Amino acid sequence: MDVRVDELFQQRESKLLEWVFSDRNCLKSSDACRQMREGFARRLLLMQASRRVISQVLSPSRRRKLSLDECADLNVHLNSFYAQLASAMDNLASVLQYEFAIAGFVGDEDAKIRERCDLFDPDFQRGLSRAFPRLFSSLGRRMLWAMELREYRDPRRQRLPLYVVPGLVDEDDTAALSDFKSELTAAMRSCDFEAYREKLRQVQQVGTYLPLLATAGPDAIQLRPLPDQLYQDEDEFLGTAESIFSALGVSNREDR
Repeated sequence: MDVRVDELFQQRESKLLEWVFSDRNCLKSSDACRQMREGFARRLLLMQASRRVISQVLSPSRRRKLSLDECADLNVHLNSFYAQLASAMDNLASVLQYEFAIAGFVGDEDAKIRERCDLFDPDFQRGLSRAFPRLFSSLGRRMLWAMELREYRDPRRQRLPLYVVPGLVDEDDTAALSDFKSELTAAMRSCDFEAYREKLRQVQQVGTYLPLLATAGPDAIQLRPLPDQLYQDEDEFLGTAESIFSALGVSNREDR
């Protein structure tokens, strides 16, 4: 993954975090402030940590197929990254609700807010169109992305976790894996664990490195280039957050 792109994301994230904890944050509702600081900001830092691990493993110079341990680490951080991303957007929706009652009801009923505060929900969008028309227009341009994210890459809504494919295999690799499977079974049955570990190490070398993200959608499994997809989703997420922060700044001047 591209170090320069990571640096650009960090710069954008730092500006958001600076606003959250600066005097420019003029949120009046204590619940909105809590959602912003203890929800959105913490999740943004968790996303940074996961993206850092993913970037280190999937370096641009890498040619070696992913090991099982590397896949396990990537899968943990990949699912965490997307769960935090989706939940951070819910935190932002809750900020708008606590501060401006966007969803059309007043009060701090946490259960109702958790159920109905979704930036891209039709009812919430209608509230935004009245209170923040510019923000409504900005989020509207991201509607298709948000719907696809929900269908394919939101771990909270999927029965199958997101998965990093360790590598691709051709016909020759498939035949070799079949042979290894028999040898692994034989080693396990004879309790020859040293031979089992050696065969398992050899299995991990079969195939060609290509960082792919496997997602289970409503129709079928999708395979997408992992770095490209993660960068696109991070860019859309930060654009969404930046639009909301801009609207919150404008609201303090009573000129939405």
